[in-house]
Amino acid sequence: MPSLYDITPFSLLDYPNEMSCIVWVAGCNMRCVYCHNPNIVFGKGEKEDDEVIAFLEKRIGKLSAVVFSGGEATLYAGLPALMRRVKAMGFKIKLDTNGSRPEVLRGLLAEGLVDYVAMDFKCPPEKTGALIGTSKLWEPFMQSLALLIEAASLIHTAVIPAKAGIQPVGSKLHSSEARCVTRAAQEKSLMPRGRAALDPAFQRDDDKGERFSNTPTHPLTFEIRTTVHPDWLDEKDLAWMIAFLDEAGYRGTYYIQNVASTGDKTIGNVAKPERALDLALIPSPKGFSLAYRNF
Repeated sequence: MPSLYDITPFSLLDYPNEMSCIVWVAGCNMRCVYCHNPNIVFGKGEKEDDEVIAFLEKRIGKLSAVVFSGGEATLYAGLPALMRRVKAMGFKIKLDTNGSRPEVLRGLLAEGLVDYVAMDFKCPPEKTGALIGTSKLWEPFMQSLALLIEAASLIHTAVIPAKAGIQPVGSKLHSSEARCVTRAAQEKSLMPRGRAALDPAFQRDDDKGERFSNTPTHPLTFEIRTTVHPDWLDEKDLAWMIAFLDEAGYRGTYYIQNVASTGDKTIGNVAKPERALDLALIPSPKGFSLAYRNF
């Protein structure tokens, strides 16, 4: 069972415009070849929730946010309960996720526990086996993508490309057809009982991804990001992924991140790239912004 691995006491990079700490959750359901956290993925957590709370009690007024990362944080059964305690202390919460557990994400959104979601778009479906170690998590990721896009779009329709084989949470769709995730299909599952309807006001923030409100006073931002090792993921793959997000209705910022670690610091012991990504070959999105990190 995944548990809390460690706490990074301070970061100015992981939550834009916030002074945050990072709570690392041990364990992951993916084995990304150039993952730079193998010690967390394969490690066992020894920290208890109370240790996190005790740490944060000493940081009230000094930190403004808490980032839950991993590994895969949504695998931790105690995550919602811990987030409730952190939120009650007045901290903003960011979740880093691979999108493999849409049912958990839906619950966190419904309770208003997360203020920022950064979700990894690993690769096209045909490369999932080689890059992340499994092809079984493509469908759940697409459900999470549809969930976030629909929540952000609110009164709009998120069109899911036929290739995805995507179905929104709580319904069944045929993979051979492109489907629409409508507000009506998702609104009931997103709303906690007794809470006011989702605020239809939707703001775009190119520096922070895609912003929406589940209550007038609780903004939530999300971003989609992809880590690229040019020998494993090339310009054609990224062009397909950009087109996919365009067709899906994403309207935030898509971050392409150059691989930072190689060799024995990664799960697959991947070598340094033999080539550089040719940014001139990356097409411009039609409906969202494109940004680069670590290039």
